[in-house]
Amino acid sequence: DGQIDWDELLEDMASPKEGTQSCTPEVFRCLILYGMRSRMKPIPYKKWQLDIRREIASIPSETDDYEDEIIYVPDHSPKDSTNTRRAHLDRIRAKVAAYEREYRG
Repeated sequence: DGQIDWDELLEDMASPKEGTQSCTPEVFRCLILYGMRSRMKPIPYKKWQLDIRREIASIPSETDDYEDEIIYVPDHSPKDSTNTRRAHLDRIRAKVAAYEREYRG
């Protein structure tokens, strides 16, 4: 149908499969922002939207183990569970979900 499956794309970029390359950290941040746009838009509080944007912006441009971060890890268990793309994506998704729940009451 020509539409981008943002969840699938973000999953692929957060945990690249063997033999594939990931994107730069800057592109990853943009993909998350665009991928979460449809979920962020209905959140009525600008403070919450800004908080999510800050969380996305906090993804580091480079880390000491940047090369290790993007290579295939067979069991998908990150070496540093707090500073990987997978960990950042999971935190951002959790924050968006919490704001969605809180807004719906």
